[in-house]
Amino acid sequence: MKQPECNKGEGEGEGEDKELEEDDISQDSDCFSSLSNSKPWHFVRLEKTCQRNEQVALLLKVLKCDKSVIPSIYEFRSLLSFHAYLTLDEAENLSELEEVEEIGLPSMSVLARKAKRIRQHSLAAETKQREMEILSQSQSLTLRI
Repeated sequence: MKQPECNKGEGEGEGEDKELEEDDISQDSDCFSSLSNSKPWHFVRLEKTCQRNEQVALLLKVLKCDKSVIPSIYEFRSLLSFHAYLTLDEAENLSELEEVEEIGLPSMSVLARKAKRIRQHSLAAETKQREMEILSQSQSLTLRI
């Protein structure tokens, strides 16, 4: 598997996406939103390797999943703080990469904080989806008249 190339000669914290303030990958995304809570979670910390998009691309390649799933399983605060929250099997698959710095179990306080945040985000997303459905229904009724 070809590893992403890092930008050489960068100082600490300089490889971050400066021009991409917001993209389709949330800057402050949380784990667990679309994943089952029935399995124990493990966190995988990647060492400072590349820019955020390259770290996410590495996860996509290893997990063989769609980009839309990625925001539900990782947190990106800075290049020094990139954590993916995965099942044990997924974490073990990722552990073969040289970029993996640590694999461990998240603390219960971290899990509780993330679950609370996810519930808030889920409720907001459901509300927005309902509003969109109502809007589309009203538009279709208007077209019939």
